[in-house]
Amino acid sequence: MAKRKAISKKVRFEVFKRDKFTCKWCGRSPVQDEVILEVDHITPVKLGGNNHMLNLVTSCFDCNRGKAANKIDDNKVVAQQKKQLDLEQDKKEQLELIFKWHKECQGIDDEKNKRVFEYVDNLLITRSINSTGQAGLMKLTKKFKLEDVLKAIDLSSEKYFRYDQENQLTKDSASEFINKIGGILYNMNRSEVDQKSSYIKGICRNRFSSHFSVQVASIILKHYTVALDEAGWSEDRIVADLEDEVIPLSKEAKSWTHWKNQMEKWIFDIKGWNIKESNEELIAEQI
Repeated sequence: MAKRKAISKKVRFEVFKRDKFTCKWCGRSPVQDEVILEVDHITPVKLGGNNHMLNLVTSCFDCNRGKAANKIDDNKVVAQQKKQLDLEQDKKEQLELIFKWHKECQGIDDEKNKRVFEYVDNLLITRSINSTGQAGLMKLTKKFKLEDVLKAIDLSSEKYFRYDQENQLTKDSASEFINKIGGILYNMNRSEVDQKSSYIKGICRNRFSSHFSVQVASIILKHYTVALDEAGWSEDRIVADLEDEVIPLSKEAKSWTHWKNQMEKWIFDIKGWNIKESNEELIAEQI
């Protein structure tokens, strides 16, 4: 007679998880039926069964006691347990592959960031990027394309580098250069319409000073471009309109009120186009 060996808590838990905490004989579970689950042997120990996962199954108290030491010759159940074990093994292997892939990606990211830091240090020459600057650049390389990051670095250096009397890069300009890279990247990835709108707001801010409201200007420009879009205009055509109509207005308007009134009139006129076209289509359908 085979000697019964106690099933460890760890093995019992693994069996319960595999069988989703459900009795494989009657389908009851502690959640729905308030039954007590046990780990049962498919081939009883008395008949030579062991504690291998393939020979273990989740059983409720009633089913386990009712079966006693009778061998359950159920190939379907055995096959099911084998299939579940295979699936669990597949999951483990896939997890290992995912972690391996993630580790490789992390290595690529680390190398990419290292090259970016070196690129920045070469521009700074006598200075170097500190840990705070490196952390900021790491966020940018994660969010934006590498080629865009490098382009933004070049643009920022061209615009913000300043030198002292000894032709040495000033500390303040070096800090400003690092801090402005993110903003340049953001603007580079905005649509042409948004870029033109920002340019127009900049003109208005400089010309109308304290009377200017960036929030109101943003709303007006948004309504204007949306109205043109709803009128069927392409992005290129809207950009051309901003260039040919709105920018000249922004440079020539006598006051902030003058600019607002003219923009609101244009918005009203554009929406009138849509109403007119809708009425014409309706009349055409009725004829």
